[in-house]
Amino acid sequence: MVYTDLSVPHKFIEAGGFDNFTPKEAREYLKWYTGCIPERVEYFKKYVQEFQDNPMDYSLESLYLLDDWFITQIEYEYKTDEEILEFCKRNYFSESTDLLSLSEKTVWTDYTYALMYDIARYYGEVMVRNINGMRWGVKTTSKNWVYRNKPVVFNDNAKYFSDSPADTIEVRMCNYINKSRMPSSFRDIFSQYIDEFGIIEGI
Repeated sequence: MVYTDLSVPHKFIEAGGFDNFTPKEAREYLKWYTGCIPERVEYFKKYVQEFQDNPMDYSLESLYLLDDWFITQIEYEYKTDEEILEFCKRNYFSESTDLLSLSEKTVWTDYTYALMYDIARYYGEVMVRNINGMRWGVKTTSKNWVYRNKPVVFNDNAKYFSDSPADTIEVRMCNYINKSRMPSSFRDIFSQYIDEFGIIEGI
């Protein structure tokens, strides 16, 4: 089975990325994104079950089972010298490129991107279905906010809580390949949420 990502509707691509979304486009993207989750989870489930016995039933335990397997699936390719120099210029790096981390000198393969985004969808939905107060949402104000216009998970019991599943997953991947520090496991992350917000009754 060749694992492929979900095609984003052309109107969102034409907009030029999250930073360029209008508030209406951001809300429409969120609706499209969350509407695709059941379909993508089924696709993801069939693939994962080729490697492990995982019910993929949105439970916390099903997410924890993905941990070790997920890390083994990370693939990357090295940027060209021109791309690395452009990266340094864009990020105002003046030091030697030898000091860049591995994640700064590489890009994920298409397979890794596809897997990353589906894990992020599943991760977010597990939050919403298991942890008190969690819900999908989007914030279109505050132009300097790092998650502006992106699908994120908010918590109605904590005014300043927000988590971008896609960003959380990618940071974890970068930490792993950089060997700078071992990334927190899904169990570690969710233990913090459970301690703060609690489990939904009946789960």
